[in-house]
Amino acid sequence: KKLSRELNDVLCIIVKIVNLVKANGLNSHIFATMCEEMGSKYHHLLLYAEVQWLSHGKVLNRGYELQCELEVFLSQKKSPPAAYFQDLQWLAKPAYLADIFDHFNQLNLSMQESMLSVFVLADKLTTFKKKSTNS
Repeated sequence: KKLSRELNDVLCIIVKIVNLVKANGLNSHIFATMCEEMGSKYHHLLLYAEVQWLSHGKVLNRGYELQCELEVFLSQKKSPPAAYFQDLQWLAKPAYLADIFDHFNQLNLSMQESMLSVFVLADKLTTFKKKSTNS
């Protein structure tokens, strides 16, 4: 299935923010230094690759974990997307998306285990569908 327009817009905004930081070497260096000074667990954003749909979740998770750093960085650059990080309702959306994509990533990895029969794979998919419709 496709993402709703609203959630797709959120994903596009996160990708634009990541690209704003990553596309320019100086911005990337400044952001990494700022993250280090703020004592962040991570110092870099992950680059989004549309071809690799598994990267969606990782990019969203990293962006969510570095939301304070991104807000400071974007505010210092006087970049309009900084306002998103002050909107608690909006911040719930990338967190929700990151959680969804994390579940897809876990399913994908579990299905890549070696020597799985078609029946086991079908069972994994059925279980995933049941869990996702009951949540």
